[in-house]
Amino acid sequence: MTRDYVLALEAVVGRGETVRLGRRTAKGVVGYDLCGLLVGSEGTLGVVTEITVRLRGARAPERTVVGYFDTLRDAGAAVASVTAAGVVPSALELVDRHCLQAVDQWRNMGLSADANVLLLGRSDAPGEAGEAEADTMVRCFEEAGATWSARSADETEAEALFAARRLAYPALERLGPVLTEDVCVPAPSSPRCSPASNGPAPSTTPTSPTSRTRATATCTR
Repeated sequence: MTRDYVLALEAVVGRGETVRLGRRTAKGVVGYDLCGLLVGSEGTLGVVTEITVRLRGARAPERTVVGYFDTLRDAGAAVASVTAAGVVPSALELVDRHCLQAVDQWRNMGLSADANVLLLGRSDAPGEAGEAEADTMVRCFEEAGATWSARSADETEAEALFAARRLAYPALERLGPVLTEDVCVPAPSSPRCSPASNGPAPSTTPTSPTSRTRATATCTR
């Protein structure tokens, strides 16, 4: 969450007043979190003129798992299986066929030729724990019906796949206005929710993308 990395900020509010919100201490739990409120408002409660962010050390190399699926239902089943196995990935991202096609049309990455649904998982757990989490995710993907799944041995390749996920919305916006909705459901309900989100698009909408919904295929530590 963005607010977790913002320690303090300065903003100009609607009456023209300048306010400073946040803290200088490592922990602050007294009173209302007005700094978090302003971050979450995304500019609707004031114009942010200064931000103090939390700095963290470089992350250790992560283990990336890739899965190709024919349907969103199968990908949703993989998400539910990962959760049931007790694994909490540092990232679990889904990109459906509409988004894959849009990214391919823009950047020609060739992803839509290999899969209808792309599911990406990452583990940042250290040492053997991370190895075990990655192996568990591969097994969950395979048992859920992945047409292909594997651990990525190439960090550059793994970053390229996650870059495709980040490119999904800009790629769709090139095709016209994009309407997005966030849906939250319990992880075990992901397989039932997934087909509904990928149903036939209305006649006025050329595509019906489902690139990132927390219930369907995104959970972060």
